[in-house]
Amino acid sequence: MEKNNTYHIFISYRRKCSDKTARILQLALEKAGYDVFLDYDALNNNSTFTERIRKAIENSPIFILLLAPNAFDRCNEEKDIMRMEIEYAIATERTIIPVNFDKSFKDFPDSFPIELKNKISSHNYAEIIDGQTFNYTISGFIKDRIFPIVGYGKKDKYRARPSIIATIETIIICNETHLVIIVCVHPQM
Repeated sequence: MEKNNTYHIFISYRRKCSDKTARILQLALEKAGYDVFLDYDALNNNSTFTERIRKAIENSPIFILLLAPNAFDRCNEEKDIMRMEIEYAIATERTIIPVNFDKSFKDFPDSFPIELKNKISSHNYAEIIDGQTFNYTISGFIKDRIFPIVGYGKKDKYRARPSIIATIETIIICNETHLVIIVCVHPQM
């Protein structure tokens, strides 16, 4: 996605706390057809770090903030990169989606700036659970939080589609000579 520098989603995370989680989330969203900025592999040597980060935030309607234990410990420092990402996302009015992966995040540290805590806490936290329910929770996350903001991802075979929940009704009719099975699907959105 380096050609025009536009993305659907920017993922903000603390590398020492949640680099693997960020990568898992990035890959799942890209598989669903979304263009995702993750600084781990999207930065190049031709631009300064903060300049490239700022442009990526500006060009991403969705700002995912990965909540993790100890991720916000350094955010009391004004030059902390994660803090600057959060402040810039707020200033540019991105749709902020805090993600509590595996419900591991409990609360911000006391040193975390209260104005940022209030802004972040005003958004509903999304929960994504790893393991057996990962596909289910990521699908619900896309349907409920990503799709309403940016719609479908790329128009290809990996295109994200909102999940459809349906009631399936089976009717079996049997007599001496025939067996008829009727399956009715009733979508519920």
